[in-house]
Amino acid sequence: MEQREIIGGFTELKKILISTYSIEKDLIYLRLYFSKSERELIMHDYEGHKKLYLLCHNIHEKTIRKALLGHARALVLESLSHQSPMEFLNNNFLLSGSFLF
Repeated sequence: MEQREIIGGFTELKKILISTYSIEKDLIYLRLYFSKSERELIMHDYEGHKKLYLLCHNIHEKTIRKALLGHARALVLESLSHQSPMEFLNNNFLLSGSFLF
C-alpha cells in the first residue's frame, strides 16, 4: 500500500470510531490502538481502551466487517496478510503520523 492509502485508511477508521461513540475530539487528536482476541481484530481509542470497534470477526478466514469501505477496508485487508495484523496496524499508525503527541 502507498503511504497516502495507509493515512486515508487510518483517517476513515478514526471517523468510524468517532461516529460510533459520538467522540467530540478532532481527528488529529484521536489515537488508535489495535489488539486481537482469539480470532478477532479490534480497534480501540487509546485513551482507556473502552471505546472499541470490531474490525474482523475471524482473522484466519479474513472476514472483516461489511461496514468497512474504501481505504479502511484496504488497510484492514492488508494487515491480515501479515503474520501479526495488530502489530502491522499499530506500527503503521505510529509511522504515518496520524496523531499529535
